[in-house]
Amino acid sequence: MKSGKNLLITPGNYPLEESLKIDHPGTVVMGIGLATLVPTKGTSAMEIADVDHVTVCGIIVDAGLVTSGTLVQVGEKGSTKSHKKKPTYLFDVFFRVGGPAEGSADACLTINSKDVYVDHTWIWRADHGNGVAWEKNRGKNGLIVNGENVVIYGLFNEHFQEYQTLWNGENGKMYFYQSELPYDPPTVDSWKHDGIGGYASYKVADHVKRHEAWGLGIYCVFYKAPVVVNNTIETPTQVEKDIHHKIIFWLNGNKQSLIRNVINDKGGSVNVDHRKVVME
Repeated sequence: MKSGKNLLITPGNYPLEESLKIDHPGTVVMGIGLATLVPTKGTSAMEIADVDHVTVCGIIVDAGLVTSGTLVQVGEKGSTKSHKKKPTYLFDVFFRVGGPAEGSADACLTINSKDVYVDHTWIWRADHGNGVAWEKNRGKNGLIVNGENVVIYGLFNEHFQEYQTLWNGENGKMYFYQSELPYDPPTVDSWKHDGIGGYASYKVADHVKRHEAWGLGIYCVFYKAPVVVNNTIETPTQVEKDIHHKIIFWLNGNKQSLIRNVINDKGGSVNVDHRKVVME
């Protein structure tokens, strides 16, 4: 789309053999109805270059049968350009890994650019529908943020097989987060790493010095295995005080399953007998 024209995507399913490349500043990509993009060759559905003031809104991206590294990428890896005066915006952009049909993606949304705003995104590894099983609709992370100064309003991120959200960039801000941990680890050992029980839903990388979040709700339904999760939120020590208004909930499932802590080994646990913990 180097010519600078905008793109209107009408209702329908659009199989893509290669990525839509958005590389002109100021481009608008808008979907109406259920405009659904499906990569079929293991590429991304959309790659947005590290340029000013791109707007993407009103689209669904479904993972294809051939695993994609990421379904949507904003900025190339290692992007360093400032977009403070002309940020990129994503409004109402939704992702499905499985559900309509079997599909897999290592990540759904990867943000490498600085100064990106996201308003309302649902990122879903399917827990029901077509092509759904631990070894079928594979997905490591819903969201990966590598860029600085990324702000998100309303992130719904569910059922991925490692961290739901992995935030590597500095000075990120999150306003309202809803996350359900994966239903379907078949064994306790299938969902643990480095001797740690389970994966945190919300992970701020150890090197990050500035990050803020408000209103995080995380809950579990482990139907198969008696999964034990150490923490639902993990952050560096210096960031912990800036994660505000947290709640964890044991919703249903295996009666031996357990979340031990809310954040960084603090806050207390939830299980079948004590189902809710709230922290400021």
